[in-house]
Formats: sequence, C-alpha cells, structure tokens
Amino acid sequence: MKINKIITILFLGFIFFSCEDNSKDRFDFGEAGDRAGSIVLVDFDQKPAFNAADLPGSFISGTLTTPLDNVESYTLSARRISEGTVSELTDVYTTTNFPTDFNVSLEEIMISFGLQLDDVIAGDRFEFFGRSVSTNGDVVTINNLDSDLAGEVGQKVAYSFEASVSCPFDPSEIEGTYEIIALGFAGFFGEDLNATRTVIAGPDPDQFTIVEGEYPTQNSDPLIITVDVETGNVIAVNEDGVAFDGEDQGFPPNYYLLVEGSVFSCTGYIDLRLNFTPFNGNPHDFILQKIN
Repeated sequence: MKINKIITILFLGFIFFSCEDNSKDRFDFGEAGDRAGSIVLVDFDQKPAFNAADLPGSFISGTLTTPLDNVESYTLSARRISEGTVSELTDVYTTTNFPTDFNVSLEEIMISFGLQLDDVIAGDRFEFFGRSVSTNGDVVTINNLDSDLAGEVGQKVAYSFEASVSCPFDPSEIEGTYEIIALGFAGFFGEDLNATRTVIAGPDPDQFTIVEGEYPTQNSDPLIITVDVETGNVIAVNEDGVAFDGEDQGFPPNYYLLVEGSVFSCTGYIDLRLNFTPFNGNPHDFILQKIN
C-alpha cells in the first residue's frame, strides 16, 4: 500500500544491536585517555517526520555535536525493512564538521536504496546506525560504547535509532467501510476475503472499533483497537472480546490477543497482526483498506 498522505517516522529509541563486530572494545564516556568523549551527540529539531503530501520536501534534521574536539568524521547509515525484506545497509549522510546542522531527506534515503519516493510502503521500518572516527583513528559504533551510553535515550548518542513509517491517528479520518486485504484462517472459518468491515471512532478518543469483528461467521465481538495517537501504532485490543466462539469446530471460545499493528488513518489502512487466547500459537494478519 503506497502512502499518499502524511507519514510520520517516529523516533522509537535506541536499540541494542548492529551489523558491526561485537568483539570491539567498549568505550566509556568518562574513561581517561584519548578516547574519552570521542562520540557524537544528536539533538533532533523535532520527532523525525516525513510528510508524503510534500515528499520532495520531507526530511529529518537536527544538530550534531561532540563533547570534545576529537572527532574526525561521522557517517549515518540506514537499512529499510519492508514487507519482511531487509535491505543492505547504505550510507545516507557524512560530515567532518562539528557542531553541524544536518538535514537528510526521505528522497535521499530512498535513492540510497536505489528506489523512489513512490516506493514508500505503509509499515516500512528504517534502522539507522552511526559510525564516527576520532582524530586518533578510533572507530566508534553502538557496539563499543559503554552500556549506559548505548542504552539511555537521554544521553543523545547518535549511533543507533529506529524509525517506522506511520501517521498520527485522526478519529475523523478512520471511520468508513473497509475491504479485507488479508485475514488469517479466513478459509478455515468460512470468511469471504471480498467482504467488508465497518469502522467507527471510539469508544475513547484513542480508540476505534471494527464493528463486525474479525470473524462474523463465528459470532466475533466488535474489535476495539487502542492506538498511540502520535504514531498510529497499535498498543492494545479488547482482550475480553470473543474472536471466534468455536461452536462449529468444537473449540472453546477464543479471545482477541494483540501481536502488533499499525493504523494509517491518513490513508485508510489498518495493518494488524493478532493471535487468539487460549489458542495463542496462531498469529495471523488482519489487514483492511478503506474504500469509502
């Protein structure tokens, strides 16, 4: 599903892995010697955001600084995770000046993958990795930082962050009729993939309801989705709601269980991965596209 409206790429925080060699020495910001403070810090101007209504003008920006004047260069690389496919890591920005204001456009990032802006897909995720070289030749990545630096967002080290493609949740945009794009176990339960679902806002401001639920043929309850309004990321479902009653199959009733999900009210796209309880070994997709 190509995105044609506002997309927000949310800074999710620091992550604890990289493509670099984990055997390298770890650096402590406070240790003595030439390595002390040989790191790059970042202050974003705002939560990184890409606006698909103005894709050529969309960018992430901020200021890069160094605690001490001992960093020669800094390079930011990225890889894209899209529909289960992970791209190669590619450089998207390099500087040798500190402090410096940086600006990396979505177009530049996509071009670095050999793609275009139109290739952005709802649910894309980007992982960014920084690499700096000190004036004495030491290479710093997320893997050789002290754990307090690597794991604490407040330290603002510019070596690892993750971003996902999403848009702010707008209840006024979410309501409508949706076509089912994917529904796990649809055949088993006799559901029609060409069927539709009705979506309404509420009951709370950060919620919306899929009125017919997941499996109407199995007397499912309405599915109530709770989202992070800033990102559209799904954070909860009504776990007391019946996903299927199990009467036709001789099963006990099973209830909704969230695995993960993203809601794109700006494009009318709902991308859910659900499970059942007590039959919780059955994660499956439930994806809907607004048609009116």
